Amino acid sequence: MAFNTDDASVLDSFDEDWTKFQLQLPDLGPDGPGDEEDSKGIHGKGRGKNRRGGGKAGVTKSIAKAKPARPIKCRGCHKKVQGDEIALNFPGRFTHCRRKRTRHLPRADPASRERDRDRSADGLDGPLCRQGDDPRIQLRCRPQLPLMSQARLGSSDDDVQSCLTTSTIVVIIIIIIIIITIIIIVIIIIIIIIIIIIIIIIIIIIITITIVIVIVIVIVIAIAIAIAIAIAIAIAIIFITIIIIIIIITIIIIITIIIIIITIIVITIIILIIIIIIIISIMTLTTITITITIITIIILIIIIIIIISIMTLTTITITITIIIIIIISIMTLTTITITITIIIIIVTVVIISFTIIIIIITFIFIFFFIIIAIVIVTVFIFLFVIIIIIIIIIIITIIA
Repeated sequence: MAFNTDDASVLDSFDEDWTKFQLQLPDLGPDGPGDEEDSKGIHGKGRGKNRRGGGKAGVTKSIAKAKPARPIKCRGCHKKVQGDEIALNFPGRFTHCRRKRTRHLPRADPASRERDRDRSADGLDGPLCRQGDDPRIQLRCRPQLPLMSQARLGSSDDDVQSCLTTSTIVVIIIIIIIIITIIIIVIIIIIIIIIIIIIIIIIIIIITITIVIVIVIVIVIAIAIAIAIAIAIAIAIIFITIIIIIIIITIIIIITIIIIIITIIVITIIILIIIIIIIISIMTLTTITITITIITIIILIIIIIIIISIMTLTTITITITIIIIIIISIMTLTTITITITIIIIIVTVVIISFTIIIIIITFIFIFFFIIIAIVIVTVFIFLFVIIIIIIIIIIITIIA
């Protein structure tokens, strides 16, 4: 990029300050600056005291059109560069680089020294750019200055406001990007937590269903075993009762037969005695009264024996019946007790199982609701912080 001196619109914008700079510049000659070691230019003209021709008025043209045939050492970075690159810089800066270039501006006028003092107080070095300087100078150095220094040293309000607006927009964009990133991270974490909770709930539900199925199977098996045991006990009781009844009936029959046989024997003996007594009575008339008495006594004895036999048989029958009833009652009561006990055990197991299931489900829901509450509170706090940050940014933007 070459600097065109024929462009009047550019030259007019800094004509006044340009003249001041011309008075402060070292004498470069018509060919621009030469090496420190060489005292001759490309036309054989020297520098300083030895220069020939030219003059102060030729400085503008020499800076604008300086294109030496060989490279020139840059006084900022000490690299050898072409002369037109140095010509692109503003007057008084014999360097194409950004480093140390502000140190080479002359500081003849008091205003420049005052600005330098202010700049040193701000921790900066070298003079500042001013309104009216070469436009290329403003474009190159102003972005490197603090915003308040520009405002203090005469930069336009529009430029300062533009810089503030641009900086605020950049800060807002960065903050928005950070907020969006944090929101995305929080959403991802919430989704992961919800997925983990759902997986845990599914696992707990599967475990609970498995436990319930196992408990139901155990209960069914227990009920089946209890029913089988009750049926077996009932059948055993029935068979035992039948056997006992048969034995008792047999004993009663045997006892009855024995009593009948004894009665027959007694009756036969009595009849024989009566016959003997009759025979003796007949043979002895005097003993008729005695015979009648004896017969009466024998008849009474027979009647008493019969009555005693009947009463004995009845007593034995009643006793055996009572014993059978007591045995059946005891066995029936035992069966009922066992059945009731089994039923109570089964009901207790069922109640305990459902209680455990209800407790597990309750803890699941409590855990789930606690996590949901924590997530909601975290999101609300995060949104509240974001809203406060946005409000602070808006207030800073409005104040700026």
